[in-house]
Amino acid sequence: MSNIAFDFLTESFLFNESATNYARRSIDEIDKELHSYQDYILKHLSDINAEVYKEYNFIQPLSNKSTLPSMEELLQGCIFLDTYLIDDPIFNFNIKRIKFADTERVSMGMEKLSNDEIKAELGSYAEYMKSLTAGVNVENGYIKFYPFSLWLQPVFNPVIKVPDLSIENIPKNVYDWFQNQIEVKNLEKNRTNPKLKISNKILLEFKNDTSDSAYIAHYHVMIPERFEKDHVIVRFDGNYVPNAMEYNTWVNEEIIKYIKSKIEFFVFRDSICNYFNSPVCLYNDFQKKFYSTNFSLSQKNHMYNLGFDLNIPGLDKMDFDKAMKIRKNAHWSFIEFQKKIKEDSKQLRAANDEKIYNDIIKQIENDYLEGIKSTNTVLKSMKKLFSVNNLINMGFAVNSYYTGQFSKVTTGLTVINGLYNVFDITKTQLSNPMYFLKKMSK
Repeated sequence: MSNIAFDFLTESFLFNESATNYARRSIDEIDKELHSYQDYILKHLSDINAEVYKEYNFIQPLSNKSTLPSMEELLQGCIFLDTYLIDDPIFNFNIKRIKFADTERVSMGMEKLSNDEIKAELGSYAEYMKSLTAGVNVENGYIKFYPFSLWLQPVFNPVIKVPDLSIENIPKNVYDWFQNQIEVKNLEKNRTNPKLKISNKILLEFKNDTSDSAYIAHYHVMIPERFEKDHVIVRFDGNYVPNAMEYNTWVNEEIIKYIKSKIEFFVFRDSICNYFNSPVCLYNDFQKKFYSTNFSLSQKNHMYNLGFDLNIPGLDKMDFDKAMKIRKNAHWSFIEFQKKIKEDSKQLRAANDEKIYNDIIKQIENDYLEGIKSTNTVLKSMKKLFSVNNLINMGFAVNSYYTGQFSKVTTGLTVINGLYNVFDITKTQLSNPMYFLKKMSK
């Protein structure tokens, strides 16, 4: 094994009994084992980080509710990537958080999750991880499960706390941009109702922010029940509907919290991709619009686009274990190709005008045509595991971003870079190849 997480899981019933959905286990036993696993991961986090340090890594597209990569996505990267990092779904599984959310589910007209449903969900995550064991093994070291949810998910602490509503550290034009993208919808039970002018439940979402989870807030009024010596017993009434002034104040507070959480997520995602030398994936129009937005309107926009898709059709129909055997033979043949890509991205970062940039692009295209020829020679030599037509199709797309070195333009990318220290997230000196490998699936 090369993945520290698997050293624990292969000895745990979290793996060994996942096929039966933990039929013999109580929910409390499972919760205890999950805590043991989470404590183990936190204790070994520095060792897990050390396992990842390689040249060409890729972190699954992250969101506040990330979707596990499909087999096709994993197969498309297995030849040319060192490591594919996946958010550890078992580390992120929190039974107490699920149970606590059940209260809110009922208040919104939905059913609670039963213990069997909770077990089945956990079992499906364990089976997913087990199915990728061949990629985790030390001889391949391709798959790495990493606890990204340690930063993506809020700390579960169901107590009263005053939210931080300060926005002084966010440039006003940036905050206004986010605010202009927000849509506020009133909810009735768990459905939006455009006829409602005021509600005690709202849904907030950014325009075109598809595939990311919306933000739902529920207004609760705090009612003192009785006073004791040094404290007061209170209850929260979730049925109370605020008046117009209360509603407007509450909605404004929730908008601030939502915008801050989105910016904090962008900062985290960019910094963790930088930390592990992974490109940043922008997977919807909202994100692409933010990163390409020119926040300095008086300056000429020097933002250029470069990216390409790598597609090896023969891999998408292949058994994962067999693909890992191919990886052992072919992976190192791609190292020189990877180095070339990295050098090209450095050249583009140094380009300070459009003519130089375009000249470099033309040279890169010629180099890649030669690279395709040599790469196909490698593929064809591997006992015809790939069909005759399995060429690596490279097409330039607008999935990555470059800002001229001498440009004074402030874009979404430079805004996020400027906010690293504001949110006290560590930056490293590792190069972040944001200019390639943006999309690996077809």
